[in-house]
Amino acid sequence: MKDAPSAAPHYLKEFRGRTKLAIEFHKLLEGTSNYIYKTADGREWHWVHQEIDFASDDKALWVSMGSSRERENLLFDTNSPCIKKIREQAIAQSNGKPVRAILETISVIVDNLTAIEGTPRHIREEELDSELDQFLITAGGKDVTMDELIERKHLVCRHKALIAAFLLGELVKEKILPPGEVFHCRSELREEPKQRLGERRRRPLKKPPTLFHGVHCWANYFEFSGAQDFWMCDPRWQSVINLEEEMKVAIMRYGKPTILNMLYKLKTSNHNVKSEAQPEPLPAMPSVQPIPTDSALPRVLSPHFQHMSNPLPIVGPSAIPETRGVRLSEWTVARGKL
Repeated sequence: MKDAPSAAPHYLKEFRGRTKLAIEFHKLLEGTSNYIYKTADGREWHWVHQEIDFASDDKALWVSMGSSRERENLLFDTNSPCIKKIREQAIAQSNGKPVRAILETISVIVDNLTAIEGTPRHIREEELDSELDQFLITAGGKDVTMDELIERKHLVCRHKALIAAFLLGELVKEKILPPGEVFHCRSELREEPKQRLGERRRRPLKKPPTLFHGVHCWANYFEFSGAQDFWMCDPRWQSVINLEEEMKVAIMRYGKPTILNMLYKLKTSNHNVKSEAQPEPLPAMPSVQPIPTDSALPRVLSPHFQHMSNPLPIVGPSAIPETRGVRLSEWTVARGKL
């Protein structure tokens, strides 16, 4: 973007981009490049990454590439009968609703793909990751289709966020959602370390590293018209957040570094998302040690993340009244408020 800042908050260097990791991994092993992945049947699948706008891109074959030997290459055929049926359901249930209600509807539709009748949601959430891991071990191949995971109800955040991004993009194309951009976000969850009780309040010589809480995925929708709201739609956590009005909620749930990293990456990409953040220059940072790949909610949470136990309610305008009216433009690094 033309007005992108030339610098970023110091801790953003700690984030390891999942697409970058996948590129490094697959170039090393297979020479895969140009964001195209060919399967044995000769079909070409387009890599999912944060530059993709699902509201304007009409490609039908997508692949979310694994970033390690433990992660599958997720093949997503948007023209499959299974996906077409979900798309029709999304259109039927979203038509005529306001933006927030549409995103909540999509979040519920996608999350219900793993529901089992008679099993409470929080129990299903505890089962999903182990079920998926066991399936990937026994599957025998690295390529797995979205349809198969939907049939088996083995969807975690990575899968649900991609389906949500596709559906939101389709709703923009169908003019059910206002014109805008829709993209898939796959990010580490990081928070700033808390100062210990009784610790001397002095400026440290080196800023401490952020605390890592796993990897998570969600969909983003940026509305061009009206208030130009910027939304997060997270089916796995059943969370719908308008960052223009609920920045505090996003920071509380995902961590300030996570949100800043997302905004900075979008601002410096080809998307039209605007942010007034003018962060401080990057100091030299030590390299980050290898970290675990995709996970759902962190197993061990700091007090900052204790509220995120499943199931999470959808955050509505009245749920957290103290955050209403907090505009994204007011929460800028330049003013020291973010």
